Amino acid sequence: MGMRNKPKYLNYAGLYLRRGTCFSMRLEEDYTLAGEGRGSHIYVAPVFDSGEEQESWQSFRLEGAFHDCKLEVVVAAADEDYRGILEEAGVSLQDKEELIRGLSGIRRVNARDILLTRLRGRYLYSFWKVSGREDCCFRIEGARVEFPENSFLQYFPEVYQTKEDFFQRYISIFQTMYMNLEREVDRLPIRLDYEKADQEDLLQLAGWIGLDEIIIKEAVRDGNADRLRRLIAHAQRIQSGKGTKWALQLVLQLLYEERIQLLEYFKWYEYMEQRPEELVLYQKLYGRDSSSLTVLIEEREGREFSEGEKRNMQRVVACMLPIGMESNLIFLNTSYHMDTHCYLNRNSVLASPVAASADGMELHGNVVLQ
Repeated sequence: MGMRNKPKYLNYAGLYLRRGTCFSMRLEEDYTLAGEGRGSHIYVAPVFDSGEEQESWQSFRLEGAFHDCKLEVVVAAADEDYRGILEEAGVSLQDKEELIRGLSGIRRVNARDILLTRLRGRYLYSFWKVSGREDCCFRIEGARVEFPENSFLQYFPEVYQTKEDFFQRYISIFQTMYMNLEREVDRLPIRLDYEKADQEDLLQLAGWIGLDEIIIKEAVRDGNADRLRRLIAHAQRIQSGKGTKWALQLVLQLLYEERIQLLEYFKWYEYMEQRPEELVLYQKLYGRDSSSLTVLIEEREGREFSEGEKRNMQRVVACMLPIGMESNLIFLNTSYHMDTHCYLNRNSVLASPVAASADGMELHGNVVLQ
């Protein structure tokens, strides 16, 4: 369904919010408006010039989160330019608020979606007022204005194309639903672009393509979405290889960026059967049957995994293993000596201690003092 007037959008978001005037609320580093506590918190939005006399307006939508607050939104339009007054630092906030209230506008309380079809004017004015008690807290991400007016009435027979207020407001309910759905469809290509999508969309995309919830949570454990982007980029390989050694190794390396090796039971068992004196040691380290898999993780110098991180890593490994498999996690550093083998080229030393004396000579290597 095509509209006769192509819709335009005004976004009060990001750096644009800095152009407004705040009272008892603050602009955060992520360019959202926030405040808390008793009293009134007011934001006078920057004046927008549409460039057309008697411009028509469609809708206003405020995005944010409010807890125990009363929200009042006033939106007005006029052909007169009052920017000189509203942008003047010497004019009090109360005078600016009264000026906007005195214009032909719409006032709504505790409503974030407002229909603006009655407004006409080149310049758009608005202010947002949040009030509450001690428990009041809020965060405003921004607002979106759609213009010019587009009404579904134009698609009805002429007999229905009246300015009768009830019918127009009734039709606007379905129009709003349609326009919101259309905007979601327009955003779909952005949401599917894992290199540009924000973290919220990445989380949803990761669920769509079937990544395990445990892996997704671990990928964004510190609020950094880069690991999740890498996982999504390799999602096809991960999903097609789930349950295999190389797929598990890939997931662990993408999540933790450490050197990782996987040791399977059959890799050592046949050899160690010939050396029963060391078989017990190997079974303690690497499991007693073919259902065991050992994950060797190198801890870089200065990097030590916490107990919580180790538990999370164990969950990640478990969700990637076939049913019935068990896993052992071994974290390697320069002080670990497990057996006579060297893992990841750093953690073990072959030693044959010998007796020595300390009478005036320097000791070095591996010695036993008697």
